[in-house]
Amino acid sequence: MFNLSEFAERLKELMIEYNINQTQLAERINVKVSTISRYLSEQNVPEIEILIRLADCFNCSIDFLVERSENYLNSGTSYKECPTFSVQFKKLLSHFKVSKYKLQKEARISKTIMYYWETGKYQPSIENIIKLANYFDCSVDYILGRIEFE
Repeated sequence: MFNLSEFAERLKELMIEYNINQTQLAERINVKVSTISRYLSEQNVPEIEILIRLADCFNCSIDFLVERSENYLNSGTSYKECPTFSVQFKKLLSHFKVSKYKLQKEARISKTIMYYWETGKYQPSIENIIKLANYFDCSVDYILGRIEFE
C-alpha cells in the first residue's frame, strides 16, 4: 500500500535531481507552497490529480512516485492526459472483463465507492488506485489512463 514516508523521500530526491525548491515545484504544479511542505513533512497524502501533476512535472511514472517501481520511466513511454476516472473505470472493467460485483468481493472495494467513481462524484484515493493496480496486476499509470491499454 501507499507509504507516505517513502513518497516524501522520493519527492525530495526528485527535487534534488531536478534542482528545484518547494516554491518552484509548487508553481510548476499549481499548488500552494504549504501543500508541498505538507507532503515533504509527511503530513498530507496527495490527491490523485496532484500526483498526476507531480509525475508529469518529473516526467516519471506514478508507480515510481509511490514506490511500486524502481524504474523512473516505463521504457519509451510517453504519457498522455488522463481521462476522467469515471470513464477510465468503465474501460478497466470492460478491458479486464470484471464485474463490479467480482471487483467488490475480490479487491474489497465497496459498492458505494465504485458507484461514486462511476458517476464521477468522487475520485479514488491513492490507496484504492494502488489496490486496483495490484488487483489487475498492472501499473498505476495504466489504471489512470496515462498509458494506453495494451
